[in-house]
Amino acid sequence: MLMLLPVFAAAQAQFHVGAEAGRILNDDNPYWQVGITGSYTRHLYENLSFDADAIVFYQNVEQFGMPFVIHGHTLGAGIGINAIMHIGGPMSLFTGPKAQCNLVQADYSMHRANVQWRVGLQADFMRIRIRASWDILCTNRGYYGPKGSLLSVGVAWAL
Repeated sequence: MLMLLPVFAAAQAQFHVGAEAGRILNDDNPYWQVGITGSYTRHLYENLSFDADAIVFYQNVEQFGMPFVIHGHTLGAGIGINAIMHIGGPMSLFTGPKAQCNLVQADYSMHRANVQWRVGLQADFMRIRIRASWDILCTNRGYYGPKGSLLSVGVAWAL
């Protein structure tokens, strides 16, 4: 851990806080998710940055299936790591793994943890960051639950 400290402690690092909203698109019964995000971006080389982010999210799930119907709400958390390649002006492409887990299930029994691969596009204007991403589902360990990939948009403010 101490060997990684110089990578994270630098003058060209930036913290962002913001909000993100998304919807599962390729599931039989789509659901939506909203969350509060925080990220730490570290510039490494000329056109390359590293981003570590965290999210606390709320999901609304409606699944219609046999033998019963699931209506539920969950509260969860996730972490991710992204490589960011600056492509010109304020625009950047990013990609990396993301893991998330439901912490509280209210209304139904859906204990879900998964790993996703995130790809997206972001733009940084002064202190504002706007992001659009697709979280491609790699694993899904759940009792009952959505099995789709998340398309999301977010906005964040640099501290």
